Amino acid sequence: QKELARRGVGAAAGEVEYLEGLDAGGEAEDATPLAWRGAMLFVTVAWATNFALTAFACEDLGAAAGLDGSTAALVFVALRFCVASASTAPFLADASPGVLASGAKIGGLCAFGYFAQAAALSLGFPAANAAFICSLQAVVVALLARGGVARRTWLGVALAVSGVACLELGGPAVTDAASPVAFLLALGQPVGFGLSYLALEDAVEEHPDDAVALSAIQCVVIFGGAAAALGAALGAPDAVADVSSALSTMSPAVAATLAWCGLVSTSFTIWLQAEAFKRLPVIDSSLILTSEPLWAALVAAGLLGDTFSRGDVAGGLLILGACAVNDGLVPLPDFLDEPELA
Repeated sequence: QKELARRGVGAAAGEVEYLEGLDAGGEAEDATPLAWRGAMLFVTVAWATNFALTAFACEDLGAAAGLDGSTAALVFVALRFCVASASTAPFLADASPGVLASGAKIGGLCAFGYFAQAAALSLGFPAANAAFICSLQAVVVALLARGGVARRTWLGVALAVSGVACLELGGPAVTDAASPVAFLLALGQPVGFGLSYLALEDAVEEHPDDAVALSAIQCVVIFGGAAAALGAALGAPDAVADVSSALSTMSPAVAATLAWCGLVSTSFTIWLQAEAFKRLPVIDSSLILTSEPLWAALVAAGLLGDTFSRGDVAGGLLILGACAVNDGLVPLPDFLDEPELA
């Protein structure tokens, strides 16, 4: 009981479900846990590339098509999920109403996170910093998991907030007037993505054989939201004109970026994540996903020339430490494992 409290209600439930999926010989029914950890690592690295690539694509599209930063971001997000939707839409043919409803809910929450991410990057928020803030999604999941919240979770929240403070005070300076707005937009990432993980956990439990359809409806919903946001911001005629201009002036590098972001780091990884969530304990998936900022920082450094500071390192370690504390990977006094009231 003490160990279950230490791991947290959500993590313990995930481990029970995973153990129930083992056969009498102790082997997993589908694939080894190591293979699915590798799959989640691929998902994490692929998602990490989105930060720098979105920033690059927005800048290139803006210069080539004469679009401002926010318009370029809306256009790129719409095109990205148009590609993802087109690649997965055929799998919706036999989807049940329940699957469609679950996928639409997840897609709406993801859309919020994606739009916050793209908007923050378009306002000049550093890609590495945006990735570190996105890692707070693990804390959001812990806070809103079913059951009482252990005291160690509150300690994890304190560490995470301290990490964000170190990141913002010691990271790359953003001196323009839009930086406070960009920071607030970046904070929308962990809220949207964290809530989507909770919804996904419920969805794969209710519809274990419909991962592809769940992924497809998510892509369609996010594409619909992106198209609606673009139309609302510019008006339908101007939106169509800007998309046409972006397509006609798109460089080969941006076209390749669009293909990667739409096909690999969106449609494929959304499906792979759903499959992995069915086979790995929640604690394992959560821990792997917290490494995303580290990969994103490396990509941003290579593609955008972002630099590292001691504040970046300290902030990243504090955020990762927050997740480790919450997941019970750090030994703490017993009283910190006692749950608060639900």
